[in-house]
Amino acid sequence: MNDTTPSTQAPAKLQANVDYLPGVTIAGAKNGLLEWSADDRIKLFIIDANTAAATEVLFDVPVREIEKVKGGFTVLSFVIAGKQYNAQFSQTAALKLAIGGGIGLGAAYKDTQKSGVNLWITMLRENGVDVGSIKDWTWVVKASLIGVGICVGIAFIATIAIVVASF
Repeated sequence: MNDTTPSTQAPAKLQANVDYLPGVTIAGAKNGLLEWSADDRIKLFIIDANTAAATEVLFDVPVREIEKVKGGFTVLSFVIAGKQYNAQFSQTAALKLAIGGGIGLGAAYKDTQKSGVNLWITMLRENGVDVGSIKDWTWVVKASLIGVGICVGIAFIATIAIVVASF
């Protein structure tokens, strides 16, 4: 069933426009469509940017044949027959996170919520797929709060040291 046509007869359970990342960076990224078909197959298509037509199918497997899914934030890495396929759900979230600070974190989190990645993770888990090592926003928020706490603590100690030294 390895054709390059996304589901048209029966509506797909899930579809997401993604960037296929052949490596761990965005170098060589290609437009893609990740689809969970009505017959419980997961497919990753390469989409031609000019025609919006599928030109290649990277994988088309029953859900039960997915060995593992891992990743973080907006990238899910599907391991199938020992090979890894990286699907990035939101390029803008990664860029906004790079801005840094609370504003970048908040904007990136909002993009992640809109990308649909969390629904994919939930459905994969509900269907028995080993979904491990998914880094979500919880650790980023905790690390940010710890970083802010350390900065406030240093500023407080420095202020006290300056006040004491001036007497």
